[in-house]
Amino acid sequence: MNLILDGLNAMPNTGKIEMVKSLLGSPKEKFICEKNHQNDPIDEVCYTEGCKRNIKGLRKTEVSKISEFKLKVEALGLLD
Repeated sequence: MNLILDGLNAMPNTGKIEMVKSLLGSPKEKFICEKNHQNDPIDEVCYTEGCKRNIKGLRKTEVSKISEFKLKVEALGLLD
């Protein structure tokens, strides 16, 4: 189970945060998902309809399942 967590934690970023010029010409930092949708960098997921992916390319539901799995692994680790 720990090997699974290690693999999940080592997933590469498919999105990126970079400087993008706005309409007025001043560059702003943006989160760009793997589908090239631009979002505010403070957003944890892309809010474009139908996308909903984070910087790792995971959907919000997948992230919550991984979080639940991590909690279960931590709880099992406390039983030792």
